[in-house]
Amino acid sequence: MIMRRLVSMGFDKEPYMRGTHLCLIYHDEEERRNILSKFFWTAKEEWEFFIYLTDSLTPGDTLDWLVKKGNHRLRKTTPHYWKILPAVPTLCPADRFEPGMSINQFCEKYTDSILRGYKGLRISAEMSWATRGVADWDSLIRYETMINQIKEDFPITFLCQYDASRFNRATLYKIIMAHPYLIQDGKIIRNLCFSQKKVDRKVNDRIAVCSDSRK
Repeated sequence: MIMRRLVSMGFDKEPYMRGTHLCLIYHDEEERRNILSKFFWTAKEEWEFFIYLTDSLTPGDTLDWLVKKGNHRLRKTTPHYWKILPAVPTLCPADRFEPGMSINQFCEKYTDSILRGYKGLRISAEMSWATRGVADWDSLIRYETMINQIKEDFPITFLCQYDASRFNRATLYKIIMAHPYLIQDGKIIRNLCFSQKKVDRKVNDRIAVCSDSRK
């Protein structure tokens, strides 16, 4: 088991453990960008590698608003500690979403980041791509659940972004239930409805490949 420590998320004054799994269900685009830009530039302060999976814009345009919304220190930095990637090619090779493959990919990224001298890895993904038929809802929930299962060996901090206008209420409810922490009014709150044991019983996927990547 890897020792986890408290780190800043940028937008909340309280620190949280590396490996925290956050869910942002948003209605306001401006608020979303404010939260994400702070989450972005505090990765550098915590010496964590940062991966952003974008769906709404190109990687270049995404970087533009992250920089403009962010702290002035970010504007002077180099791209050594971050990578912005298109969500669909990254998560859905061959236009198919395989939760286990995605999680394994993140585990490998974490291991690589540590070997390169970073203290951790944080990832944020825009999830609207899932509404375009490349993923069924069960696979999406399985993906979110598997993130919770790897945190002891791979304490990756995840911030998952869901546009409330793109997902139906039933799906959003299941998404909420798969996240131990939610973001509400720009603050992190514990999800009192979350139960890891209940979620684990619904997931049969094995992520041993992920653990093997550390050896």
